[in-house]
Amino acid sequence: MATYKEIKGDVVETVASDPTNPGVGDIWYNSTTGVLKGFQYQDGAWSSGGNASSAAASRYGGGTQTDAFMAGGSTDPGNIANVEEYNGTSWSNATNLPSGRQDGGEGGTVPAGIIWAGEGPTNSTLEYDGSSWTSGGNYPASYRSVYGLGTQTAALGAGGWAPGGPAANDTVAEYNGSTWTAGTALPSARKDSNGSGTQTAGMIVGGTTNNNPDVISNAEEYNGTTWTAASPYPAARRQIAVFGENSDNIVGAGGLGATPFSQAVSETNVYNGTSWTTQGALASGETHMGDTGTVSAGLVQGGVANYPTYTSTSQEWTGAGNVTQTLTTS
Repeated sequence: MATYKEIKGDVVETVASDPTNPGVGDIWYNSTTGVLKGFQYQDGAWSSGGNASSAAASRYGGGTQTDAFMAGGSTDPGNIANVEEYNGTSWSNATNLPSGRQDGGEGGTVPAGIIWAGEGPTNSTLEYDGSSWTSGGNYPASYRSVYGLGTQTAALGAGGWAPGGPAANDTVAEYNGSTWTAGTALPSARKDSNGSGTQTAGMIVGGTTNNNPDVISNAEEYNGTTWTAASPYPAARRQIAVFGENSDNIVGAGGLGATPFSQAVSETNVYNGTSWTTQGALASGETHMGDTGTVSAGLVQGGVANYPTYTSTSQEWTGAGNVTQTLTTS
C-alpha cells in the first residue's frame, strides 16, 4: 500500500492549530486537540436547528438561514396566525398575521417579506417590514397550494386550486410591489408544487395535476417571459420543500410520493442547472414544511411527519463543499 508521502510527496505535518487556508487533500495532525484532520469534499447535509413554539404545517416563510420568518400555517384544529423569527439558533415570537391562513405564496426577507393567497380562504397580499404586516395588492384569486418565489417588489405566483374544488389551474401572476399582473401560464395546470429562485430565474418542481395520485416529477424554469422544461425531479413528489437563489441553484427535500396516502420521504436532491443529485437526507420523512434559504445554507421548519403528527422542529441545510474533517480522534 502506498504511503501518504508517496502519494502527496510530503509527510503529515504536525501543527498546533488548524491551517487557515488548506488545500483539497491536505492532511495534518493537530497536536493541541490530539486529532488527525483533513480537508476534503463533503456532500450537503442536514443538522438540527431550534424548535419553534408552534407545531404546524404549510407555513409561509422567507429570509435566510440565520434571519428567517415563518408565518401562519395549519395545525389541529384549523389555521394559525402566529409569526416567528429565527436567528440561526432559536425562534422568537413576532407580530401575528391579521388572521389565520396557510399554504400560499411567499418570498422576501425579514425586513421585506411578502405572503399572498392561501387557505383562509384569501386572495390578500401582506407585506412584512420586520415588525408589522400591511396590505398589498390582491392576488388574482383565492387559491391555495400556490407556488411562490421572489421578493417584496418582484414576486411570482403560479398554479394552485380554489378551496371547495379539486381542479388545479395554470395561472401565473407577477407582483411589482403594488399590483399583480398576468404572467405566462404554466405549461400545464398543477397544485401542491413548490419552487424557488427569482422572478426572472425561477423554477417550479413537482405537484399534482388534479388529485393524488396524479403526482408529477416535472420541473420547469421561468426566465420572466417563458417556461422551459428542466431535468425532472428524481421522483414524482408533491409538497416538497424547495429553496435556492436561482434556477441553477435549487434544493428539494421531503414531500409525498405518488401512492395515495403515502408516507413522507426524507430524500434531498440538489439541482445545478442541468441535473439533480441526491445528497443528504432529512432526519426523518417530512412534508408540508416551511422553507427558505440558499443552496449553501437552507432552512426547513415544521411540517407533517405522519398524519396527524405536526412538528415544531427545524432543520438546517449546509451545501456541498470542501470542509475540514476529523479523520481520527487520537
